[in-house]
Amino acid sequence: MVRKTTRCAAMVAGLVVAGAWLCGPAMAQDESGMDMAAIMAAAEPNEHHQRLEEVVGTWKAAGKFYNPMAPDAPPTESNGTATNKMVLGGRFLMTEFEGDFMGMPFKGLGMEGYDNSLERHVATWVDSMGTMIMQSEGECSQNGKVKTLVAEFKDPATGQMTTMRQVTTIQAENKHVFEMFTTLPDGADFKVMEIIYTR
Repeated sequence: MVRKTTRCAAMVAGLVVAGAWLCGPAMAQDESGMDMAAIMAAAEPNEHHQRLEEVVGTWKAAGKFYNPMAPDAPPTESNGTATNKMVLGGRFLMTEFEGDFMGMPFKGLGMEGYDNSLERHVATWVDSMGTMIMQSEGECSQNGKVKTLVAEFKDPATGQMTTMRQVTTIQAENKHVFEMFTTLPDGADFKVMEIIYTR
């Protein structure tokens, strides 16, 4: 119910913004009392969105995946290619990923942005290894080089809700690292994934 309500609210907000754009000043003075200036301001890309452009382009991806059930086992390695581009007027970064995982073809699609209203970074991810849409949100360091997002979802392996912390660190113009961490039952932080992107 919460998700349906959220989607409805988002659709209504989108229609309101579209109507404001079409109707201009007339709607800005609508008797409904809506602050159209604030709505339009929330739709404008800013410095947070501009920072996303740092990773636009095609990248080689070298991944390592660690098993929390066998922490001492060597990681599973995987390679791929990620293509990033800005869409919808520079508001979102879209990622198309192609590679392999455990000998099988793997494809993924990601969308990332900065929600001006929430004042937080937001992202979604879908891939060919599952049917869920992973949603995450979080914050970025002041210099824009380290971004930490958190996602909560039902782990298909355990059937339990789990929390994943995702950290993206821009190390150089042509290199950034993506890491994903989970919390073990004993409270320890465990890195389950590391992908090094280079171009």
